[in-house]
Amino acid sequence: MTAQKRGSTLEDAVEAILIELRDEIGITFDRGGNFVSRSGKQAKADFTVPSKEVPHIIIEAKGYETTGSKLTDVLGDILKVLEVKDKDSHYFFVTDGIGWYRRLSDLKKIVEHHQRGDIEMIYTISTLQDLKENIRDILASR
Repeated sequence: MTAQKRGSTLEDAVEAILIELRDEIGITFDRGGNFVSRSGKQAKADFTVPSKEVPHIIIEAKGYETTGSKLTDVLGDILKVLEVKDKDSHYFFVTDGIGWYRRLSDLKKIVEHHQRGDIEMIYTISTLQDLKENIRDILASR
């Protein structure tokens, strides 16, 4: 239950950043559900900008205070998004929590995806303002 609350709190923090951007520069976004790539394939994402139908930016937010299989499930979720997303879509991962400290091998695999460029950036609650600025930069360059 605590892990679910932590995950929800992290998602709420990401949503607050997206709401700030909506109010500042007029972005749109969807929370939850499946997004659809141009090929018609679908995968679940926590947030898509500007929408699930046009997922230019995809954000996954997973917070964990405990250890367990849920942490390993994140890898499967990431792989599914990577399999489905369009090559020109930006994919960000937001995570936090002590659970990752106890599952360093899983976290290492996620970092390897970032190092290969599959995940554009990994954020924590303390770096969410960087996420906001990166989204702003991406949208300004379009």
